[in-house]
Amino acid sequence: MKTIMFILATSFLMSTSSRASEGSITCEIPRMEKNVVIEKAKMVWVDPDIQGAKREVASLDGQAVRTKFSHSGMEKFMMVDGKKFTIHIENLKQMNEVDDYILIRSKEGHEMTYPISCQQS
Repeated sequence: MKTIMFILATSFLMSTSSRASEGSITCEIPRMEKNVVIEKAKMVWVDPDIQGAKREVASLDGQAVRTKFSHSGMEKFMMVDGKKFTIHIENLKQMNEVDDYILIRSKEGHEMTYPISCQQS
């Protein structure tokens, strides 16, 4: 019984880590006029109007960007200038702007939710 539990736990951890090591995801946020590139441990904000412009908001520090995987999707969390950004992708295999969104919460508790359009890069 212990062997079966060990095998199940190991396979679960391996599947979770393999999803985290996939390529980057590029998301367009039309209302903010920004794009964000999501990688394993960082998020890079890009202004699409300026050629080659990139602003790395979160570094490779694992505390800066957290990831929570669900059955078929994920959420990325990060704090910038006192605001909490949550990017929710419902299904990593079939991303769409109906189910995927970015949630921005201020220190005071005000929330803004915008749809995002993501694709695997």
